[in-house]
Amino acid sequence: MALIGLAVVLRPRLGRLVRRMLLTQPALTMLGDAADLFRPSPARRHVGLLELLGEAVGRRPGPPAPRGSRR
Repeated sequence: MALIGLAVVLRPRLGRLVRRMLLTQPALTMLGDAADLFRPSPARRHVGLLELLGEAVGRRPGPPAPRGSRR
């Protein structure tokens, strides 16, 4: 939610910078790519880097389960 709030705050300022030609197209592309890292993917075709890292960390094998546990 904080990222959405940040985007709402920054959007008018970014538009102003683009109109004044202070923010170039490559810089906008980099900002868009960075935003894609945080965007959830509904179709699983486009997976952001942070999503991949989260899945990799979540699948890390832990210590063996104690005997008798239902892990």
